[in-house]
Formats: sequence, structure tokens, C-alpha cells
Amino acid sequence: MVVEAKPKSGTMITVDFALEQGRDVFAIPGNIDSVNSMGTNELIRQGAKLVTTPDEIIEEYKNYNNIMNWDIATYLE
Repeated sequence: MVVEAKPKSGTMITVDFALEQGRDVFAIPGNIDSVNSMGTNELIRQGAKLVTTPDEIIEEYKNYNNIMNWDIATYLE
């Protein structure tokens, strides 16, 4: 999950590596006037999953509960 990122930053390099490995990328949208939000806003435009609450990430992974044979409730306590 990316909270803030400048367009050319280490965070954006890390995101590239994550995408190369097939990892999910989540981004929190930021203020359009902030250089620190330009990277996250661009990621959202390019298809990163926009999130504004923890529940949205949990919802994304609920289907993995049966596939991965683990109980997500364990991690929510």
C-alpha cells in the first residue's frame, strides 16, 4: 500500500518491483496540489487499487480465505 510518493522516488521503484512479481498494489489518493501525492495519484490512474479504509483491503482478500486455507479473522483480532 502506497500512502505518499513523489513521481520519481524509491517508493515508485519498489512498486515497479512489486508489479513485476505480480503483487497487488494499493494506493491512497492524495491532495492534487501536493508533490508527495503525485506518485500515488498516478498509480491509481494506472490501475492500482484505490483504498481509503482498511476494510477495503480486507474485502479484497476475503476470497483468499478458502484458497489459502487461513482464517482472516485471526488477523483482525
